[in-house]
Amino acid sequence: DTRWSSNSKLIGILIKEWENLKNVFQFIMDDETSDEKCIRASEGFLNKFNNFEFTFLSLVFNDIFSLTGVLFEILQKKSLDINYCLSKIKSTSDIIKSRRNDEYFNSLIEQSKCLTPLSVRREPAGTSGNELSLSYRVLYFEIVDTFLMEFHIRFQDYEKLGFLNLVDSTKFDKYANNFPANSLQSLH
Repeated sequence: DTRWSSNSKLIGILIKEWENLKNVFQFIMDDETSDEKCIRASEGFLNKFNNFEFTFLSLVFNDIFSLTGVLFEILQKKSLDINYCLSKIKSTSDIIKSRRNDEYFNSLIEQSKCLTPLSVRREPAGTSGNELSLSYRVLYFEIVDTFLMEFHIRFQDYEKLGFLNLVDSTKFDKYANNFPANSLQSLH
């Protein structure tokens, strides 16, 4: 695993165990046997979990990382099926593009609200609900757009690797009857 892959798994666990982690932090704070350092650390973590922006960003990045994590695993395999890899790159990009809309954004906002109850939610002072939603909408679309741009840059030349299909010995019998001319042409 790379550091990037490990971080994406970490945020996945964070989202999956969100309420359990909040309960643990609260338990540590309420436990009379907890030392001051543990209480303050737990209080800080609990404040983060009740911070709307932290919650929203955790959900957004978990959403992206859950897709890119699967892609990462596929690309790390020792498979020579370059067409399969290319199709997974394209489908990952297409899924994220399809989530670049107000409906999907609103679902993330609602999930964030559910994870940060209003009674303890930490939001920037002096912002109305509409202002808050608008600022997070802008942030969401900037994150998705930046991701899609970086994703395109990273994988823009992968189609040029189509010739690698020619060295996949598991497909030699198939090539006898149906030679992949497009793979050969990718050498140009």
